[in-house]
Amino acid sequence: MHNFSDAIILVDDDMEDAYLIARAIESHGWKGEFQHFTSGADFLSYFHNSIKDNRQWLYNTCILLLVDIRMPGDDGFSVLKSIRTDAKMTSIPVCMLTTSRHSIDVRRAFTLGANCYLCKSNSFAETKEQIARTLDFWFKQSVLLPPREVA
Repeated sequence: MHNFSDAIILVDDDMEDAYLIARAIESHGWKGEFQHFTSGADFLSYFHNSIKDNRQWLYNTCILLLVDIRMPGDDGFSVLKSIRTDAKMTSIPVCMLTTSRHSIDVRRAFTLGANCYLCKSNSFAETKEQIARTLDFWFKQSVLLPPREVA
C-alpha cells in the first residue's frame, strides 16, 4: 500500500466496451479515480495540458492507463508513443486493451513500451475477471510510484 491516490484512465472510442469496462472496474470495488476519454486526441490534449500546467494530481497519483488500439485519429499506438517519450511519464503502466490478436499489433505495442497486452472479451463475466486480475496485479501486487517520484 502507498499514500498516493490511484487512478485508472481508459482511452477507448467504443462506448459499449467502455461501459462494460467501467462496470467491471466498479464491480471490483474500485475506490480510486476513474476517467474515460473517447479518443486518443482528447486524452493526449488533456495529458499534455496537465503536464504543461504542472497539475499536482498528475504527479501525486499512481496511474494505470488502459488504451484501445483501434481509434480514429490518434490511435492507441500514438497515445503509447507519446507517454513513453515524456521522461516524467515513463513509470505509468500502459495496458493495451483491444480486440486485435494480430502478432504485428502485439509486437508493435511492446516495442513502443506497453506493459501488457489484453484482448477484450465479448462476455461481461470474462471482462470482469480480466479487469479484476489486472487491477489486482497493478495495484495490489506491484509497487507503483506517481510520476513525480520517478522523474
